[in-house]
Amino acid sequence: MGCNCSHLPMNIRFIFSIVFGISLIYYSCRNGDNQAGQASIVGKWNVYASEINNKQSKNMENAFFHFKEDGKVHSNLFEDAPNHQYSLKDNQLIINTPEPIKLEIRKLSTDSLELEGVIKVFYMKFFLTKSQEM
Repeated sequence: MGCNCSHLPMNIRFIFSIVFGISLIYYSCRNGDNQAGQASIVGKWNVYASEINNKQSKNMENAFFHFKEDGKVHSNLFEDAPNHQYSLKDNQLIINTPEPIKLEIRKLSTDSLELEGVIKVFYMKFFLTKSQEM
């Protein structure tokens, strides 16, 4: 059962076609971005700025996260061990430390990453750039 739109004026059919086409492009691009975003988190990311409870912090100046393709992340921020499993679901990064860390991915591009969420009792924001070194 299709729509018999022959009774509609030509300009309305044209506008409907444009709106439908733009919607189709928007939704297919949006779904493609999620898959590309998951792959692009792999690599070493250096913290260039951070906030603790919405106040700028200098404590993370030399911090880094190294996300590996095997689902492990290495960081100098982990107290118990340098490596932990991580997973991505939608825009959430979950790092399986003894007390799991759940961070929202606020921005992810080829060279820029922004993470935020609660770690222990602190509301954290991390601003990272992708390292050229591997």
